[in-house]
Amino acid sequence: MKKLVISFISLLTSTNIVYGMVVFDPSVFAQTLATANNTLSQLNQLKNQLDVMRQQKKILDRQMLSLDGNQYQWSDAQHLINQLANTIQQNNALAYSASNADSQFKQLYPGYQAPDDYGDQYKRITNTTLTTLNNVLRSLGTNANDFQNENKRMAFLQQQEQSADNQLKAIQAASQIASEQVSQTQLLRQTIIAQTNAQNAYYASQVQTEASSRAELEKIIKNGAKTAPPIGHSGNYLTLPNF
Repeated sequence: MKKLVISFISLLTSTNIVYGMVVFDPSVFAQTLATANNTLSQLNQLKNQLDVMRQQKKILDRQMLSLDGNQYQWSDAQHLINQLANTIQQNNALAYSASNADSQFKQLYPGYQAPDDYGDQYKRITNTTLTTLNNVLRSLGTNANDFQNENKRMAFLQQQEQSADNQLKAIQAASQIASEQVSQTQLLRQTIIAQTNAQNAYYASQVQTEASSRAELEKIIKNGAKTAPPIGHSGNYLTLPNF
């Protein structure tokens, strides 16, 4: 039917009217027929492409339905980060994650002033600093213990990437790798924060100890005392000598 229509159209377009008579032009007819065949060929190619796309869509739909969320290993970095933060703030240590970190810092390190009891303040600062350093060390150990799980996840991701036999699996593997990279970046940030936490506690203890010592000495001199106070007591307990 299509050939008959094309032949009829071609016949009409390949004829000329000369002096009231129909004249057939073979060259025009051949050119028109070639154009029609080329158009049909392009339409057939488009049809084949659409058929292939429909088949691919059906395959992707089946693969999406068959996907199981448990077959992929996603890292739980947030849970580990929270665990590390909780470890640092145990036993009243100076921790960045504590809700009262600012007030705790100001109470423990009041600055340049003579303490009521230098020995007691020195003891509290020392204990808090050592507890903080110990908690940071424990948190780093917990972080290091996760290396085995990380190695398992990386081996799984490498296997998934190498065995990806279709586009969907390749996308899934790439998504997991990207997620793991984000998790590793977050854990690295947590490690840097923990290190900074430990350094701040140490330097603050050094500065406060020096400040308290100098302030106490200044207080002793201002009170006019000629002898040093007993170990563990501040100049506030000194009395002026009788002349």
